[in-house]
Parts: sequence; C-alpha cells; structure tokens
Amino acid sequence: MKYILFAIITLFCTHGRALLLENLVKNDTLAATFSNKKIGYYTGAFDPPHNGHAEFAQLTVKEKICDYVFIYPDWTSIDTKMSPGYAPKNKSPINLRLEMLVAAFEDHPNIIVTRLTPQQVQKALTDSDTRTKIANKNTVKPKFKGMTFIGLAGTDTAGWINSYNAKTCNNMNNPVPAECAKFTNEKLYGYMRGIAIPDEFDKDTIGTSWALPVDSFVIAVRNGQAKDLEKFKNNSVSDRAIIKVLSGFKHDEVSSTFVRTARKEGRMDSLPIHPKVLKIIKDNNLFADTAAKQAQGAEQSQSMLSNVWKKIKGMFGR
Repeated sequence: MKYILFAIITLFCTHGRALLLENLVKNDTLAATFSNKKIGYYTGAFDPPHNGHAEFAQLTVKEKICDYVFIYPDWTSIDTKMSPGYAPKNKSPINLRLEMLVAAFEDHPNIIVTRLTPQQVQKALTDSDTRTKIANKNTVKPKFKGMTFIGLAGTDTAGWINSYNAKTCNNMNNPVPAECAKFTNEKLYGYMRGIAIPDEFDKDTIGTSWALPVDSFVIAVRNGQAKDLEKFKNNSVSDRAIIKVLSGFKHDEVSSTFVRTARKEGRMDSLPIHPKVLKIIKDNNLFADTAAKQAQGAEQSQSMLSNVWKKIKGMFGR
C-alpha cells in the first residue's frame, strides 16, 4: 500500500515533467519509482544538450527498451584525470551544464536529471556488491528489486571503448605506455560497470563513467555511420551485449559542435535546442569566441553612447 501511494504521488507530481533525482530521494519514492524498471544511462558532455539528445533518449522509451532514461553529464570542465596523452576537452562549467539539462528535459516525464554528484548518484541508486571486483576495486549493483541499467551511446563513444586497449597504448606515441595500460584496465575498462567511486573521482568524468553498472547497450547510429558498426564484431561493447541499434533520427545532423559553431558565428535563430537552454547560453555568454565577444562589447558600447547622446540632447532641448 505504501509503494502504491508513493507511485500515485510521484505520477501526480511529475506528470509532464522530468524526474529530478534529488526530489525522489527527498520524498523517499525511489523504490516505488524504479523497482522492476529498465533505466537507460546516457552520459556525455552535453555542452549543450540539444534535440538530438532528446530524440535518442525518448526513442528508447517509445520503443519500450527503457522505462526511464537518466541523462548525466561528465563532471569536469577539463578532463585532467583521463588517460596519459589524452587531449583535455574544455567544457562549460558543470553547474551550467547541469542547469541546461534540467531546462532541456523539463517537459519529459520519462527523463531523469539531477544536480547530485557521481558519488551521491551512486549512493541513491546502488548498493555495494560484495561478490564482484573489477581491477581489484569494489563494485556496486542496482539497489531496487528488478531494476536494471542499460547504457545508451553513439557509435563514436562505444566504438572508442571497444578499440581502446593495452595494445593501443603502445601505438599512440604515448611516452608512458605502461601507465596508459593501467588507465585502460582500471579506468576505461570501468566504463559503466559500477565501480565504487573514491573521493578523488567524485566530481570527475571518471565518476560519471563508473557510477552505474549497465549490463547491455543501445547504440545510436547517425546517417552515413553504419560502417562504424564494424567496430562491434561480437555485437557487444566490451563484453556487454548490444540489444538494439537505433537510426533514422529526425535530428540526425545535429551535434553540440554544430550548436557551438552556430553560436560563434552569430547564427542563433532556429537552433535545435530548448528555448531555456538558449537563454542560459546567452545569459552566460557561452560558446562566443573572442571576435563575437568583442562585437558584442562594441554593440553594447555603441548602445551606451547612443543613450548618453540622447540624454545630452535632451538636456539642451535638442
């Protein structure tokens, strides 16, 4: 009876709205919401989130592959703790990317978003798994009865996981192949395997990667990238089965890079992003290059001078 009541409250409070994980924690409705449910785990920079991300996530729900999709960003703005020789990827501050995700999916009742850190997410959705260790590290398992996690990824990310191994380390002009191999075995191999997150990786991309243990994958294929499926010779990501390949997306050509480039070039009309995400971008002057910022500054200066001139003319009755 308790779970039924919680389920009714949750449905009423979240109808037409994204599920905010911390609210479910606060209201003690996690078990009622997620027991016997399939949760898609969709990670990435989401810098910014766009309609292509939403389409992929929603399609897994429409196809009844997932009951909910948890969309969660890489936590660091610069991936300083990634592989030796890895080119750091500058990203917008995590607080802004979290706010953009909350805004982007506010009208999606099957989408889970949160402002919680990776450790907090892991604590909310998993329990310790005393039977399993990976690279001699403790692991976690789904917390609620019948709850399973399914990884969502594009062919680029999932293919990279498949192709990046110890042999690669010796062929990447890496000055420390042994350290690279250690990274591969301990960090990259832990991709979506539910390794218990230590404090050093709580607010890090690795924490996002390790947070939840997925046992299968759904792969998104863009138009013209079908050949990328050759990377998955055993129809798996590492040793976990690919249960579905999705393609033919309406927003197939959309990417975060496309949005950032459009912003730098001043093409902000009709972008495939949520209006509130666009507002966050503009309010925080995200993705504007130096020239754009200078142009914006010049425009503001011109506006200020114009207003001053009007006031001067008003003072002298002209």
